[in-house]
Amino acid sequence: MRYTTIIMSVALVAAMPLHAAVTPAAWLTSGMVIQRGQEVTLRGTADAGEVFEVAFDGASPITKAGQRLRKQSVTAGDDGKWTVTLPALKEGGPFVMELGDVRLTDVMVGDVYLCSGQSNMELPVRRVMDKYAMEINGTVDRNVRMLKVRPTASFSGPATEVETDGWKSLDPETSADFSACAYFFAREMRAAKPGMAVGVVEAAVGGSPIEAWMSREQLLADGFVLPVNQLDVAADDAYRKAVDDYGKAAGDRWETVLAAKEAAIGQDWKAESFDDSKWESVMATSDSWGHDSVRALNGAHWFRKTIEVSGSQASLQATLRLGTLVDADEVWVNGVKVGVTYYQYPPRIYDIPQGVLHAGKNVIAVRLVSQNGAPAFVADKYRGIFFGGNRWLEGMNVSKIDLDDEWRHTYAVPMPAKPGVPFFFYTPTVLYNAMVAPLDGMRFAGALWYQGESNVGREGEYRTLINGMMANWRSLFANPKMKFVIVELADFEKPVKPWLRRFQDMQAEVAAADPYAALAPARDLGEWNDIHPLNKKTVGVRAANAMKSIKTK
Repeated sequence: MRYTTIIMSVALVAAMPLHAAVTPAAWLTSGMVIQRGQEVTLRGTADAGEVFEVAFDGASPITKAGQRLRKQSVTAGDDGKWTVTLPALKEGGPFVMELGDVRLTDVMVGDVYLCSGQSNMELPVRRVMDKYAMEINGTVDRNVRMLKVRPTASFSGPATEVETDGWKSLDPETSADFSACAYFFAREMRAAKPGMAVGVVEAAVGGSPIEAWMSREQLLADGFVLPVNQLDVAADDAYRKAVDDYGKAAGDRWETVLAAKEAAIGQDWKAESFDDSKWESVMATSDSWGHDSVRALNGAHWFRKTIEVSGSQASLQATLRLGTLVDADEVWVNGVKVGVTYYQYPPRIYDIPQGVLHAGKNVIAVRLVSQNGAPAFVADKYRGIFFGGNRWLEGMNVSKIDLDDEWRHTYAVPMPAKPGVPFFFYTPTVLYNAMVAPLDGMRFAGALWYQGESNVGREGEYRTLINGMMANWRSLFANPKMKFVIVELADFEKPVKPWLRRFQDMQAEVAAADPYAALAPARDLGEWNDIHPLNKKTVGVRAANAMKSIKTK
């Protein structure tokens, strides 16, 4: 009898319909911030035809009836997709949201901002720690929430989902890889309304042109046929793979030949004991060694410097700073490798393990690889060794050795320019498709836009493009009065070229002409020798003030 009962139970279980778990959109996670005062559309997937309940208890919708949202019944479509619209809600929280069998906790209702653009928006908090370490390390705010969209591209139309690790509340650890500009902007917006949560969504890709952030339909509506044709060329998967494969093979071949040529020389130039007395003495920031009268001297350059370290200094934790270099570098101290960087922009800040330095003479060796432009030690960047701490903080009274510009140098391996190939992440529309369009359903109080370096010199067409992009996003997010703050490009040359001034003036004119836009001035915050100025706090504060200045009623 027992045997029969077991069989019958198994048969009954097998006959019951199996329900796949409800899967919310990627931006719907615990800890999220929902935009107040606007209808928000939740969406996701489930089994076709599945019926489940959505509950969001505790938030009061702004309705004439003063009703409270308790539960809604939702049915997934034949394609498994489902949506449900929340009414406009007042700020508050934390709340619990239930989507079928999915329970999301710590949900806040407040203001949400989309922060987008290229590298100056993408530049992370960890890159500005030297300037703001004490302030960043001392700040935890659970009512600032951050959602970082991973850089992705879609060539076949708008994607269904963004790629993200979900919402994080602000603290030094979670903020390290988040946009520094968005970080300081969010903190300033929170300070303006201490009782309300602020959410910031980062969707930025270094080097990206504005065309990559616009829909195909918007580009065509604005008369930009060429970018759409460029997209159609890149849309073929086999073509992109072939180009990418060629680019990898060409780059690998270049690196292989370079390494083989260096190895054939048979010298250990990084060794502390190597005799560099026959190398030329150069000023590293001069242009005397990086190119001749005809061409940039690409390939491998080696530099060495001998310094004197005291016994007390040698016993301390030490950090080597080399400013920025063009392009890639490997660095050794007394034959011990202390760091490597693969492209020009990051500041070289390398910890020297204790025990590597010793009292007396010590040797720093730098292998600098120039790929397809003039190699350089970027001028007016501090170079030195700090003792007793691994960060350089303004005003810190620490022992240090300043490294002057005079180094021993040899041009080890001349090479042709490293082959370049198209970078498909910059293709028109593909970032919009992958990183903006899938946020449909979210609602935003406004957008912070820091981009333009990749479009400088084309201010005439950019005027049309940025107006089209703002219209594009306002339509996508169902908010014709969606605020936009345009961050003015910072000066990045000396003297400033007329075409940069024209671009900056155009940005101001666009912001002034749009009733729901404002400019965050930043030209005075630039660094002539770096397109990525580190003063992101002032940018964030000015952007917040500009956002607060826009009136939508």
